[in-house]
Amino acid sequence: MKYLATYLRIRKGTNLNSAAIGLLCLWLGACQSKTEVIIAPQDLILQVNGLDGNPQPNAKVALFDNETTFYTQNRTFGTSGAVRIGVTDQEGLIKFDSLRSDINYYVLAYTIDSAKFASQGYRIYNDNSRTGFEFLQKLNKSSTTYASIDLLPSEALVSFYADNFNDQAIPISIFVGSNSVGSVNLTTNTPSANIPINPASNPIQNGVITTKIRLGTNPDPARFVNSFDCNNITRLNVVPGGFTPVNVNRCDAGIVAFWTVQENIDKLPIAITLNSDNVLDSLKTVSRIAPTSFKSPFTLSRNLESGDYTYFATAKGCLWPGRFTITKNQTTFIELPRCETGN
Repeated sequence: MKYLATYLRIRKGTNLNSAAIGLLCLWLGACQSKTEVIIAPQDLILQVNGLDGNPQPNAKVALFDNETTFYTQNRTFGTSGAVRIGVTDQEGLIKFDSLRSDINYYVLAYTIDSAKFASQGYRIYNDNSRTGFEFLQKLNKSSTTYASIDLLPSEALVSFYADNFNDQAIPISIFVGSNSVGSVNLTTNTPSANIPINPASNPIQNGVITTKIRLGTNPDPARFVNSFDCNNITRLNVVPGGFTPVNVNRCDAGIVAFWTVQENIDKLPIAITLNSDNVLDSLKTVSRIAPTSFKSPFTLSRNLESGDYTYFATAKGCLWPGRFTITKNQTTFIELPRCETGN
């Protein structure tokens, strides 16, 4: 005897009585049949709201069922690997049907503000990365799950610059997180309100570096490394969806620069020690005039934290003891005067 298993998928709320099943059986030509009724697949309806809290039409929505894939794509607003992709209607709504109720889904919804910084060639994304991705509970089984998503600015433009207190510290390398964005090579007296937004086609100009920062839940920290190895890390306080100038003059270190007069040429090298136990190195050159920059080849320079120090320099029977104070972002020059053997 031939058996026919008929599987019917009907939406919730549709009644299928025994008489209807019997008629369907006869229509299929099977007097003996096994019928399994599966309630309609799980559906998801998302309401996407824009920055003003109103429904957001034409927002792109990608639905992921794999956490790793989702976070990888989210970093670049990608949709590769998404199980569903769509666009919201004029009411800000989008529906995904035939989903599963036994897994968690991740949603990336976004729009692009292409007008605000169009003249500089930047596009700023608004998405739901700052309001949460994952449905905290699985989809409602055999029915429709409703959820709302609020879009917020998820990127910001930042211009890094150095003021004239950093004249002796440039170039200063800029890192956001672990990513290098370039070096500040000039300083400026321009007030921060007038720092320009350099175009995306040439983001490093006149000592100012402009970059776009992906905010996510927390802005990445910035790291500033200047030419005398002063390494400062600061949490960025940026304007989501806007522009923020950042002065990199935030290092608490200063510089000590030792030098000696030409009359001490026969005393070289001169060993220099700080605070009795911190051996710096040896001064190996002399200078006819006092240097004006710690970068001078005639100085022995080191960056130090702000504070008071003692030092002594020794060479061929000569001793130069002393004290000095380091002030952040300033260079302290210390001259080792002429020494007569036996001092």
